[in-house]
Amino acid sequence: MKIPKSNTPHWMHALVILFALLVILFYVWLISVGLWTRWPSTTNYYNQLASAFQHGQLYLEQQPDPRLLQLINPYNPETRSGISTPLDISLYNGKFYLYWGPVPSLILSIFKPVFPDEIGDQYLVFAILSGIFIFEILIILKVRGLFFPDIPAWIILVSILLAGLAPPYAWMFNNPRVYDVAIGIGQLFFLAGFYLSITTLSKTTQPVYKLILIGSFWALAIGSRFTQVLLIGFMSLMIFMWIAKPYFQKKAIKDAIPFALALGTPIATGIALLGWYNWARFGSVFETGFNYALAGPYLQSFAKELFLPIYIPQNLYNYLFNPVNIRNTYPFLKSTLGQTTPIFSFYSLPKAYTSDEITGWIYSAPFTFFALIPIANLAFNARKTKDDSRRFLNWIIVSLVGSFIFALTPLLMFFWLSTRYMMDFFPELILLSIIGFWQGHQLLRQRPIPRIIYSFIGIVLALITIVVSNALGLSSHTARIKAYNPELWNFLINFFDR
Repeated sequence: MKIPKSNTPHWMHALVILFALLVILFYVWLISVGLWTRWPSTTNYYNQLASAFQHGQLYLEQQPDPRLLQLINPYNPETRSGISTPLDISLYNGKFYLYWGPVPSLILSIFKPVFPDEIGDQYLVFAILSGIFIFEILIILKVRGLFFPDIPAWIILVSILLAGLAPPYAWMFNNPRVYDVAIGIGQLFFLAGFYLSITTLSKTTQPVYKLILIGSFWALAIGSRFTQVLLIGFMSLMIFMWIAKPYFQKKAIKDAIPFALALGTPIATGIALLGWYNWARFGSVFETGFNYALAGPYLQSFAKELFLPIYIPQNLYNYLFNPVNIRNTYPFLKSTLGQTTPIFSFYSLPKAYTSDEITGWIYSAPFTFFALIPIANLAFNARKTKDDSRRFLNWIIVSLVGSFIFALTPLLMFFWLSTRYMMDFFPELILLSIIGFWQGHQLLRQRPIPRIIYSFIGIVLALITIVVSNALGLSSHTARIKAYNPELWNFLINFFDR
């Protein structure tokens, strides 16, 4: 199958690099709360586990308080009141463990001999989210070069800004903790494999080593955040279907088996190693340690209520439509707690259901309306096209839609709602929206006046998305700004409340 080569000019690359550096500079400002060279510390959980790995053990070196071990039920927050315990760490057989995937700590353990000082989770958040942004840029440039060579440079640059400044970047940078590492690194490795998938499948032949590399990236994603297994399973099937179609047509399916093995073996190996890791710690390949977590709420008391389909309509409403709080003084925009009262009278929610502050992406990212364009175009025109290039673009769109759905679905069934979880699925949604905007602009290329109006609407929605999402991110953890940079907080108050 012949697909046109990418032909992005060098001057475009220079502009993209400039815009990317400006965005990453903004990341530095956010994560340092305006201090630039001094980054306030948050958590250091992955550094602790990396140190444990260095010493040949799977449990943390920190020892539990003896009073904690004497409790009949240390998992109940009321019974351990007054005893100093780390939050969201698992306690099992007198040892502390992390219930998050071990991959970040394995990577850290490689670098710790060179950087022996503590590497706080805030540094990992910065590296990971910056990496996600870079892979989004690479995907944007690749898709533009393959399918939209006539899209104007200004649209590409707006797309770059959108990719890096959409939700929930600012929210995560403003309070970078272990949770953000766990979420972000799964997305990072997934996008790395997705980008390599596009570059590999756009060629006439697919080298086996590239499929091994894709599978390896996705094995690392699963080893970082196990919920990634759903979308990676979907994407593995998508890749195999694309590669194997010519072999099906020739009735030589056996010739496609090496490709399936090249992609699937690293993933299967990664899952097997993760199972061993769980078994070595807790005696079960399926136990991550979450059931032994010392959390803020008493998780073990509602263990059967953590994942339920009944949460889907409520979570869907909160992720999409939960309103923003508009104020007369700075900060003018503030996220509110998600709705925990059932939005429909025909069902009730378990007591376990709870929510952090969140703003529905209808308000925080209205540019995502453009995601409807490729979906509609796919629904009405997918079967009509025989062009290889168009078919491959459809493959990318289906992949993004499916990845978005498979990443979002577990979160819709989860008892806890949080803005940071949007990083699990929002990069795919933004990429889909960017492609949709490009498709609409391309369809109107012979109609100058409608295209100008369409472009204006796109710019307005892009600006709203960038401004609102970052304003909400800045107002999300004001206590951190007040504590570490009160001068910045006072400046913001005085500047905006004149």
